[in-house]
Amino acid sequence: MTIPSITAATFLAVVVTGFVLSRCKPNSKTDQAMLEQVSGPVARDLVKNGALLLDVRTRHEFKEKHLEGALNIPVGELETRISELPKDITLVIYCQSGRRSRKATQMLLRNEHQAKDLGGIDSWHSE
Repeated sequence: MTIPSITAATFLAVVVTGFVLSRCKPNSKTDQAMLEQVSGPVARDLVKNGALLLDVRTRHEFKEKHLEGALNIPVGELETRISELPKDITLVIYCQSGRRSRKATQMLLRNEHQAKDLGGIDSWHSE
């Protein structure tokens, strides 16, 4: 039985690829531990005390319906516009159903922002 040999370059490419992929997991345990989802009453209290509402839905969705006082930065633009957001003020993130707000909250936390995930827009009115 012969064992196929690989070149050092191939071995290195496999190792580097594995390392890069392991560092880029969007749902790592670290992100999940840091992420805090808040209820409507908690979110309303945070905003009442100075937190900023961030709507990460599309401009069209925002124009159709949004929470009063919310800033709109679509999740697809957040990476390039993240510097527009303060790091010293808590951000309460929401979208339509919770998927985009979770992604945005994780991104903000990785960039040292104070972010809380409200989830879907309808959560704002929940008790």
